[in-house]
Amino acid sequence: MCSNGACQVDPNSLWDFVVTSASVPGYSMAGSPWDSFSYPDAYVELDIDYNGPNKTVLYSDYVNDTLTPDFSMTTNKGKVYPMGGSPTGLMASLLLQTTDLQVWDADGFAPGAPADDDMGFCHFNLFASEFNGGLWYFTCSPTSSYANSQGVTWTVYFRLVPHT
Repeated sequence: MCSNGACQVDPNSLWDFVVTSASVPGYSMAGSPWDSFSYPDAYVELDIDYNGPNKTVLYSDYVNDTLTPDFSMTTNKGKVYPMGGSPTGLMASLLLQTTDLQVWDADGFAPGAPADDDMGFCHFNLFASEFNGGLWYFTCSPTSSYANSQGVTWTVYFRLVPHT
């Protein structure tokens, strides 16, 4: 909730991080395609407090053969979830901690498979003002701070919505 320019969110409230869509490159920095005969099968990894005591790693479903994946059409409707699990609400206090966003090309049978191609990651922060269900985006490029973007640029669109 925001008033007079200050935003607050109940730190104990539960939220879903929902990846709505993305824009990913068709080629790696070396100029080779992510997949031999098609576009990449993109999915998103959300790492919260990665080097801290509350480390949480969550994944979106992947979308086949496209440079503009629409995650709303996947099984979990874009909600991120733990490996082998199902979407669960995340406390706002956890989401407001140090966060990394990473994009992958799925080459295995499930997100996080060893054969998947890393499209890079960037550090970003969520703010209380983003806990409103609105559409937000984050762009990672080789010039982003705290980035290992693999020399490419990608954009992820997301929403933070109350957990249901």
